[in-house]
Amino acid sequence: MILFDAIFRYSGTALLIILALLAFRRAQNSLPHLFLCLSSISLAGLFMGYTPEALTLPDVLLVPARLLDVPHLVFIWLFALSLFEKDFRVRPWHWLVGTVFCLPIIVARIFQFTELGPFPLWATALSGVLSFGIALHMIVTVLLGRTDDMSSQRRASRVYFSAMIAFVIVAAAAIELILVGEWAVYLRTAKVLTIWPSIVWTMVWLVELRPAAFAFDPPARKRLHDPEIVSRLHDQLITEMQIKKAYREPDITILILAKRLAVTQHSLREFINSRLGFKNFSDFINSYRIEAVKSALSDPDHQHKSVLQIALDNGFSSLSPFNRAFKNQVGLTPREFREAQRERREAR
Repeated sequence: MILFDAIFRYSGTALLIILALLAFRRAQNSLPHLFLCLSSISLAGLFMGYTPEALTLPDVLLVPARLLDVPHLVFIWLFALSLFEKDFRVRPWHWLVGTVFCLPIIVARIFQFTELGPFPLWATALSGVLSFGIALHMIVTVLLGRTDDMSSQRRASRVYFSAMIAFVIVAAAAIELILVGEWAVYLRTAKVLTIWPSIVWTMVWLVELRPAAFAFDPPARKRLHDPEIVSRLHDQLITEMQIKKAYREPDITILILAKRLAVTQHSLREFINSRLGFKNFSDFINSYRIEAVKSALSDPDHQHKSVLQIALDNGFSSLSPFNRAFKNQVGLTPREFREAQRERREAR
């Protein structure tokens, strides 16, 4: 059994080191690559530190390995968010969640290496709940953005990634329940076996992955070839958006729009992304909505209308996402923009 464990443990560690080195090459300019590198290093610490007794490292190596593995789930979470969430930035609440998650684990390591006694049960339970919460948030975030993602390769990756995380969670929970009593000696080996397939999948995925799937920049994709088809699709899209004002519909989706234009989702995605240069469907729709809002906010005849009413009239379903989209595109809040337009009129 020890030989069996060693084969998977050391091969997994070797793959993690290779992943870290591959990701490190682009880590300075890419958050996904940075967090993939950190995730791989942290998981390597888990593989080498959380071992059966026969494979235990000397203390001089064991302590650093066990400290390295503390934030592995946080790094995987941030990797998923940075890869699949548009315009991702590490915000204060990410740091807060990461700190709250890591603190009880660090305390557990202190108990382990100083022989203070058994780690408090409540802290163990808290760590488990936080792990489940982070993993659930990761899966929900990855899957919710799938339909809006212009990259077909990344859309498929979202499903595979979520399935992989779900498998590891379910498998880890199952072995914790099954391997008790005299079977507990196999727990550390079983955990390695649940993680090992995901490492291999990530390695294959990374090797085969085109750079476009690691960024929300418009990828170099196969273009629509027939100029007549391209011209017709452009004219139909302009008619739908500028004349029929489809952007005013709060529930408009790329599927609905593709059906109206009698084209496939894939063709419409490709056209909006490669021809028009939009990163995703929301950016495309919001560009029309915000231009209409700007026009209304600049019009003295609409001064009696609230910002919220103008936003709702032009397809936004609530104020918060509207404010974010407007600020990202215009650089001002809607109220600041309206005030600037009023001052400009008065100055004339």
